[in-house]
Amino acid sequence: MLEVINSSPGDLAPVFDAMLDKAMDLCGASLGFLTRIEGENFNAVALRGAPPALAEFMRQSQHIMPGQAHHRVMQGADVIHIEDIEDITAEDVYRSGDRARRALADIGGARTGLCVALRKESTPLGAIIVYRQEVRPFTDKQISLLQNFAAQALIAMENARLLGELRGRTADLQEALEYQTATSDVLNVISRSTANVQPVLDTVVETAARLCDADTANITIREGEVYRYASSSYSASEPEFWAIQRQRTVVPGRETLAGRVALEGRVVHVADIRADPDFAVPETVAAGRRTVLGVPLLRAGAVIGTINLARNRVERSPSGRSSWCGPLPIRR
Repeated sequence: MLEVINSSPGDLAPVFDAMLDKAMDLCGASLGFLTRIEGENFNAVALRGAPPALAEFMRQSQHIMPGQAHHRVMQGADVIHIEDIEDITAEDVYRSGDRARRALADIGGARTGLCVALRKESTPLGAIIVYRQEVRPFTDKQISLLQNFAAQALIAMENARLLGELRGRTADLQEALEYQTATSDVLNVISRSTANVQPVLDTVVETAARLCDADTANITIREGEVYRYASSSYSASEPEFWAIQRQRTVVPGRETLAGRVALEGRVVHVADIRADPDFAVPETVAAGRRTVLGVPLLRAGAVIGTINLARNRVERSPSGRSSWCGPLPIRR
């Protein structure tokens, strides 16, 4: 088991699968689960020997009910030995609709069960549970063995947590270094281009597109009461579209991204311009732009220009939100 833990840093699935295999084999069990407790619910993150209907049921989040092994784990029990689950199914907890226990008894044919808690200090994290389909109590040696597996599961979980934190810190350091390098590059261009701002604008748009994982970026600069496009990351790859942009004057308003940023003087994010009723630039839509982000260039509170980023896709997080604004880093 320790070899599996060492060979799967950060990946708990093979550890839990191997752990259940060994535990069931050595304990003479025919059905097994490794569960995770979150709040007042539990679900199986690994299982062995379960019929398809029971496996599908146990993978779903189940509310922890009084009388269940998980409820006793929540109350502080570390080992629960059930010599005959059918004796328990006659209790009120079964008759009142404990779906998990009914599923174990009726679908899985479970009779004798052994549950060992996964607990970090006083916090219950889950449990290892094995069942026999006949009435045959587990021995003290088998109980001790399952407790040992539980301790190893906690080691694997803690290793995964620490590795995740380390990877997160490493990613943060890499991101910070990338930003510092990009800032240094821009400052170097500024120092070399005191009489010509164009190289600076070109460097900024290229850097912004790269750091923010954007497909395109451009900059507008205010000229009197309007704004004009002064630089883009796509002038070479999309010359026809850039020629259209160069001829356009942008006025503060909600019809364009740059106009909206100029109007509101703040960061503007549009998750999907095709779904935005105010966006009225058909050639931008035709060019494939979907998610856009605009940042104002401010001087003494006045918007003197905008940096505009676009992706040719709409990316959604599991919650349904776009992946920009929040995960998208914005540096001024």
